[in-house]
Amino acid sequence: MAEDHPSDPEPQLSISDILKRNRLRFVELLTAMREASDLSQKKFADKCKAEHARMIAAGELTIAPGSREDSISQPMISRLARGEQWLSPEHVIIMMRVLRKRFASEELADTYARLGAPVPEFSRELERHMTNLAGYEFPDDWQGLIDRADKMLVELQELPSLIKHKERRFVGRRAMNEQE
Repeated sequence: MAEDHPSDPEPQLSISDILKRNRLRFVELLTAMREASDLSQKKFADKCKAEHARMIAAGELTIAPGSREDSISQPMISRLARGEQWLSPEHVIIMMRVLRKRFASEELADTYARLGAPVPEFSRELERHMTNLAGYEFPDDWQGLIDRADKMLVELQELPSLIKHKERRFVGRRAMNEQE
């Protein structure tokens, strides 16, 4: 960790503090977007459950054998808001899809039209930002991460293996000891 400089207004935050702060901002943004989309916690949870089931039926999500289907529920959203629950990447993806669909819906457009106000935008930039605050990579970035990892693997595999070199040296010593 970098040393605090006398002119720094605040000391450096720990990784735990940064994660906690990011998660709090995620929850604040999620709550604001959920409320702007005219969804109570219960309605939001119901839409998340339906999206979860749709994604499983479409083969977009799989449930590991022996695991329980941990869908999003209203009590889970309450625990999340209180900081007592955290989300899997799948939960974040489901929530973002529900919000994206809701902000693109005619129903919400009609609600805002009756109020004489424009529908707030749920942009890809906001979705990416919220996903990152939740501690996960945005799904659109996954292929790029895989491509970079593949490139790094190729570069690393071109390096001489020190482990193999040490193992050969050990085998050589053992053979010499056996000959003595």
